[in-house]
Amino acid sequence: MAHRTKTDGEDKGLDGVIRVDEAEVKAHLGEMVRQSVEETLNGMLQAEADPPRRGEAVRADDAHGPPGLLGQATSTMHRP
Repeated sequence: MAHRTKTDGEDKGLDGVIRVDEAEVKAHLGEMVRQSVEETLNGMLQAEADPPRRGEAVRADDAHGPPGLLGQATSTMHRP
């Protein structure tokens, strides 16, 4: 973040006040969120692409076919 120094004419009563560049904070936070989402999605795609190796445990919801929304197993139950 850019650090501003006090210039002549600024109020002397603002000593110790921290100035925050809101646009810069938003941009930085947006980049952090973007990176986190990208890493999470890449990890999920990689895990889906890598089949379990011989001898590895298979999760119960994996045994029922492809996952539905948010990784939940697709339901085969019929509603009346």
